[in-house]
Amino acid sequence: MIALSLLAGAGCGSKSLDPDGGRPGKDASGEQAVSACQCTADTEALTVDWACYCALHDCTQTQQQYGCSGGLGTWTRGCGFDEYTVDTAGGPEIWAFDETTGTLVGAQLATDDSVFACPNNLGLQRFELRAGQFRPDTCNGVTSCDCADAGAGPCQTR
Repeated sequence: MIALSLLAGAGCGSKSLDPDGGRPGKDASGEQAVSACQCTADTEALTVDWACYCALHDCTQTQQQYGCSGGLGTWTRGCGFDEYTVDTAGGPEIWAFDETTGTLVGAQLATDDSVFACPNNLGLQRFELRAGQFRPDTCNGVTSCDCADAGAGPCQTR
C-alpha cells in the first residue's frame, strides 16, 4: 500500500500532512497551498481542500495503479465515480476516481495508531483524513465487486 503520510512533530503519535519525500508539493506553489490549507473537522474526519492534499501527496495516481491483484478491497461504480475501498483497523480508506477519465479526484485515509493534523492548525486532529470528491451516499444504481471475487462483474475491467 502506498504510504501517504509521514510522522511529524505535531504531538505524540500524530501524522501531519507534511510533504512525503519528493512527491508533488516541494515547489513554491505547493508550499503556498499548504500555508493556505483549508481544514475542517467533524466527529470522524479531518477534511482538507484538494489543493492542499495534492501539494503534499501524489494525486497523479490513476485507477490502473489499483486493482484486485492483492485480493483486497472493493470497487464501487456509480454516479460518475469509481471508488476503491480497503477496510483497515483505523477505518475505510477510499480512493475516488472520475469514472470517465480514471483520474484521482478524492482520497480518504485512516489510522488507528495516531492522528492526522491540519498543517496550519496542529490542534485540529482526527483519525480519518478526507479530501476531494466522492460518490454521493444517495447514488442509485451502484455496482460493486469484492476483490476476493475478482474476475466477476465490474472487477474484470480493473
